[in-house]
Amino acid sequence: MNQPASQALKERFPTLREGVSLARYSTYRIGGPARFFLEAHTTDDVVAAIRLARAQGLPYAMLGSGSNTLIADQGFAGLVIVARAQHLTFDRQRVTAEAGVKLSVLTVVAAQHGFGGLEFLIGVPGTVGGAIYGNAGSRDAAIGNRVASVEILDAAGRRVALSAEECAFGYRTSRFKTTKEPIVQAVLVLPPGDRVTLERQIATVIRAKNAKQPTHDQSAGCMFKNVPVDDPSQLPEELRTTVTDGQLSAWRLIVAAGLKGKRLGHVQVSPQHANFLVNLGGATADEVVQLLSYIKQQVRDRFHIQLHEEIQYLGFDLPRTSLQ
Repeated sequence: MNQPASQALKERFPTLREGVSLARYSTYRIGGPARFFLEAHTTDDVVAAIRLARAQGLPYAMLGSGSNTLIADQGFAGLVIVARAQHLTFDRQRVTAEAGVKLSVLTVVAAQHGFGGLEFLIGVPGTVGGAIYGNAGSRDAAIGNRVASVEILDAAGRRVALSAEECAFGYRTSRFKTTKEPIVQAVLVLPPGDRVTLERQIATVIRAKNAKQPTHDQSAGCMFKNVPVDDPSQLPEELRTTVTDGQLSAWRLIVAAGLKGKRLGHVQVSPQHANFLVNLGGATADEVVQLLSYIKQQVRDRFHIQLHEEIQYLGFDLPRTSLQ
């Protein structure tokens, strides 16, 4: 019989903590406690923690910057690993980035080295691992377009490199949403560019996002995916002309449904950008879920369109009891 999970983890990781509130590690500032909590500052520690959790039969979850994620009020009854490994290596146009590298750091440092192609990621409060998991991006670009390979930890605990094709990137998705394989690091291929020009482009993107998005509010980022549209003529007249590149922006549907500024408890549809739900202070995950459900129902009833969440849920599928 294996020794208790807490004992095994503490022996390997003296900095392990228990009962840590996850709200402070979420851009939403929402979430209950983690049964076990570890900040892993090296990739080797990330790998060792996952292998140990698996050996103990302990549920585990990787957390980067805590964006694009809604953490349950009950918390997570397992091990939460916050990836702090942030090493970058440049070799010509290829950059190897550990999963914990912040997207803003990656974008700026790449520009300083004379490489671009990531400007759309500036201002996204996420990490390389999380961005690859959800194929983060804008309407016109996504990180998957820059990926050469992704190193993951397979079911046998081996570090395995997957090609970009094997990652099955799609709009805000990848194979990892199905397989749940932990992402260790990635190799990106970036086009060369003039450093000064790239830095100006980055500054332009930052200004645009600050003007259009509630970047200073507590939120998880965009909540819903844009809607693919094959035949705009089937849409209500007020929405037909808003389809761009075969997509209808989720925020347009929310605004058209009259929900911009809608408030439920301590959560509000942002008056600045309707695809953001902001925490006004003291919000709970339950309030967010209720407002998400209400938005989906209103859009479905009015336009016969089903919205799908872009955010990830953490802790909602585990029991409230702590694990040992």
